[in-house]
Amino acid sequence: MKDMNSTSILHIPKTGLPFLDVLRLYGALEIYSDDVQCEVFMHDAGHAWHLQTRMNACPTENSNYVQQSESQQILQQWLIALRRGALKPSDDAFMAQFHAALHTNTTYPSGELLNVALPLENPDSAIKAGVRDGAAIKYRGLEAGQGMKAVLPLADALLVFAGQSRMEEIAGIRFLPVFEGRCSVPEVVTSINLTGFGKGSIIIPSVLCVQVLYLLALKASLLVLENDCADCLVAVAYNTNYAPRGNYNFSGVIAIQSTLLSKLQSHRMASHILESYTLLLYKAWDTTNNNVSTDFTAHCLTMAEWVMQPTPKRLSALITGQEKLRCLTQSTNRYLNIFTQPTDVQEIFTMSYTNWSGNVAGGSSGSGYEAVRKFAKAVSSAIWETRQRTAENKGKAWYDEVSILRSASTPKAFRERALTLLEQAHRRNPAIATIHREEDFDPIALLASVGDDRREFEAFRDLFRMYLIQQSTYREHQPSPMPISMPVPAGQAA
Repeated sequence: MKDMNSTSILHIPKTGLPFLDVLRLYGALEIYSDDVQCEVFMHDAGHAWHLQTRMNACPTENSNYVQQSESQQILQQWLIALRRGALKPSDDAFMAQFHAALHTNTTYPSGELLNVALPLENPDSAIKAGVRDGAAIKYRGLEAGQGMKAVLPLADALLVFAGQSRMEEIAGIRFLPVFEGRCSVPEVVTSINLTGFGKGSIIIPSVLCVQVLYLLALKASLLVLENDCADCLVAVAYNTNYAPRGNYNFSGVIAIQSTLLSKLQSHRMASHILESYTLLLYKAWDTTNNNVSTDFTAHCLTMAEWVMQPTPKRLSALITGQEKLRCLTQSTNRYLNIFTQPTDVQEIFTMSYTNWSGNVAGGSSGSGYEAVRKFAKAVSSAIWETRQRTAENKGKAWYDEVSILRSASTPKAFRERALTLLEQAHRRNPAIATIHREEDFDPIALLASVGDDRREFEAFRDLFRMYLIQQSTYREHQPSPMPISMPVPAGQAA
């Protein structure tokens, strides 16, 4: 008999269905942990999960039914809730064998097969009830409603049932995070109030967009916690839970290493990107008109693709979308811009361009980042002075000039266009591109940041475009226009 402070390693074999496997892992954590928010050690051994945590007292095969251990009482409670009735005479032996199988990595005890419909809640779309085998190739099988009922063995069903309390559902998709190593797993990890996207809410047509919403919310929430959960996050399992008629349900797993989440290290940046993306998602589909696409749909998808794969190509597409959003005239569109501060530009740029060769010290103004920022600020002033000041549609005038700079395919063509703008503007306003407006860029550092080949030039051009958006955006501090409650780190006012 082990005491309450003992630890032990549980072995949860995998089935090959990602969401079902993670659900069973959390089920073991719910049953055997002595605290809903506890320090655990999780390890993916390939064929099985290894879980170590502070354990409840554990049963043995010789436990007296009257003097039950605490762990056996918890098992009994879960088993009664699963069956929605009283225990069977054989359940005492089943629980002892179930405990032994998890601790010794032996075969699960045999038990009856339970339907996955109730009380289980769609443990994995791959095992939902439906037409199978020979009936699937014949139309009359579908017409008659014939098919196989999806079932799970009692041991698996028990783990699934216990783990369901850890699921989070956003816009019809269920999620479970996967951690590797020692961390404190909270009972509910995404403490952000995503108004309008919770369980039973509207359905977003794009699964990708919902996945990105959860990933960003998860990362922002974990970075608030004063532990190492954010560093231990390695994957997220998901399972769609749409209505069966007219929808295709599926499950899978997202590796964090290939996404933007592996590069997000600060809560401020994670929350900033999340807020901009959430506001964009609110605008992407018209929920009052059968989820019809809007002018913001393409921008939302572009940003989602960048979060999933933060490559230079995806970043360039994101910048183009931000440029288009910048030229719109709606007053709330400034909140859709993620390039709000110079530090934001540099941090986001390094997420896609690691070890940028253009960041070299030169002259008196410092690094390549500072030289490009001041150059972009000067060009922004030049665009206003020569194009926007007298234009009826100032947003369009700005975007047209930015499009010309974006289309420059060589450093020479880019320099000629930018310097022509500066020269024309300087004639009208001699303060442009001078120290008086903090636009005194260092030409040595600027030329070094452009690079010698096309790849280096494209990196410079993307950085310049990001700074140009940031320097051209109206930045009056106002509360966010959308109802979203952001988590606040400990020690700060909410």
